[in-house]
Amino acid sequence: MSELPSYFVQLYERLPRQGPGAHSCTARALALTGMDPGPLRALDVGCGSGASTLSLARLGVGHVTALDLHAGFIEQLTRRVVDAGLEGRVSAERGDMTRLAERFEPESFDLVWSEGAIYFLGFDDGLRALARLLRPAGCVAVTHVSWLVPDPPTECRAFWAEEYPAIASVETNCAIVQAAGLELLGHFTLPRAAWIDDYYGPLAELVAAERERGGLGDTEHAVLSMIEREAALFERFGGCFGYEFYVIRKPATDV
Repeated sequence: MSELPSYFVQLYERLPRQGPGAHSCTARALALTGMDPGPLRALDVGCGSGASTLSLARLGVGHVTALDLHAGFIEQLTRRVVDAGLEGRVSAERGDMTRLAERFEPESFDLVWSEGAIYFLGFDDGLRALARLLRPAGCVAVTHVSWLVPDPPTECRAFWAEEYPAIASVETNCAIVQAAGLELLGHFTLPRAAWIDDYYGPLAELVAAERERGGLGDTEHAVLSMIEREAALFERFGGCFGYEFYVIRKPATDV
């Protein structure tokens, strides 16, 4: 998995979360698993600075191992864990999510979580990789950008053809779950507030402050322009695409 531009990472380290989401959405997805959280051993893949990790711990999950490639995110999460008094309940580790099989034994976890990061693996390959880490009857929950309408506008399609060509409809992704031999327990679309309150809102303020600060090079201007373009696209076409939360169970026998 390749490193993101350092300026991009530095910006995103200053955000409450690194993608769309909300504590209420994490709670809803956890409830869909039907599992008693107390005894669960969970893995949060691509955790960023730990918004979903902390939500899972606060919702009563017994222990959460949080994994991200970027040291700055892991350092920030470690501080947040201490501030929240959750030492012993959360382990923050630096690691590459494309090499999970090398790091963790099969069937190591009861619950595998990944909000906004499975696109690094691809939805199909990612689900299979995460499911291998689950004990039988364990659950995986992911958010993934998905088409919400059958015929998105041309401009919207062109953006995603460049940014993530594998984007597919919710229906297609549900079929991928079934083809992988997994059971879809439920799915729901993240509300607009999950994009704005702790993500695009703080991100817009951060971009404006960077523009005002000045002294930026070509790379910095390119990163800020990319962020502004994506936010503007969501403002115009947010009803055409979104993050869908997929909650999935591994069968009692191996996938």
